[in-house]
Amino acid sequence: LMNGPGYPGSSRVVPMAERPHHVLVVDDDPKFRAYTTQGLLQAGLRQQGIPADTKYFNLTFERFLSREEYRRLAITNMTPLAGEWVFSQVYFGERFSTWQSFDEEVLDDPVWGMAAEDRGIVRRARAVAPQFLRLAFESNDWSRYDLVGFTSTFQQTMASLCLARMIRERHPQIRIALGGAN
Repeated sequence: LMNGPGYPGSSRVVPMAERPHHVLVVDDDPKFRAYTTQGLLQAGLRQQGIPADTKYFNLTFERFLSREEYRRLAITNMTPLAGEWVFSQVYFGERFSTWQSFDEEVLDDPVWGMAAEDRGIVRRARAVAPQFLRLAFESNDWSRYDLVGFTSTFQQTMASLCLARMIRERHPQIRIALGGAN
């Protein structure tokens, strides 16, 4: 959509099929900055007659932790990308990293690491990540959508890939797009 018809300056969106498309934009921005952008995209699509929804699963994940723990995981301690590690464990398992290797090689680093008192948050996030993904997946009727787009910046890529894989496994006909700052 961004490079084709319907992009600002273009006159219309050309539908890719006879039936109306349903587009879902999934936003996981932990800093709550991207809401305006997703809202504008949703409004622009609707203006062209394309139904669109927006889901903010970051708010759902925050409920699995406390607001303070979520903030410390996603914003305060962003440098070690612990959120990416949490969801990489769901996606890949321990093939590439274990808690011990992540703790010693990344979190213990004096420059890039994380304070010892915040490491329990990472472990709790890892423990609830599968439940969160299951809830995000099961709380939506994905068959309604022709396209599911994920916005992604740092600490959102692996969570987006996990959910995208779940959608693809059950609904292979749905197009999936990932994009964002990274």
